[in-house]
Amino acid sequence: MSGKIASTGHEFFDTDSPERVLELNKERYHRLFQWQCISQIRELLKPIDLRGKVVLEIGGGAGEFTLEFSRRGAKVATVELRPVMVEAVRRRIGMHGFDPAALLCAVGGFTEVELPISGCDLLFAKDVIEHIPDEKTM
Repeated sequence: MSGKIASTGHEFFDTDSPERVLELNKERYHRLFQWQCISQIRELLKPIDLRGKVVLEIGGGAGEFTLEFSRRGAKVATVELRPVMVEAVRRRIGMHGFDPAALLCAVGGFTEVELPISGCDLLFAKDVIEHIPDEKTM
C-alpha cells in the first residue's frame, strides 16, 4: 500500500450524494481489497441456490452483496441506516440491469424497522456490529 492511510468508512456518513457513495465505494473497493471479501462470499454462496429465495441483508452499504444476491436470483430486502445508502444501492443494481423498484428497502436500525416480508431464507450482515449503539440490543 502506498503512503495513504486506509479508509475506515467514515466518509460514507459525510455525504448525502448517492453518486459520491458509489464513487467512494469504488475507491474503497480497490484500496481495502474489498474484492477479496466479495470473492470469499461468492465461494461460500456457490452451493446455495438463491433463485426465488428471500435474502434479508442488514447493512447493505453501497450494494456489493445486494448485487451479488440479485445476480443469483434472490429477492433482496435490505436495511440501511441512511437514505442516501439505499439510493446508492438502488442505482447500483439499476446500472447492472436489475429493477431498482424490486429491491425492498427500509431505512433505520434493523431492530426498529419493518419490511414487507414474512420471513427470509438467508440473513446476511457484514460490517454492521460496530453500528449497534447499545450492547443490550444485540
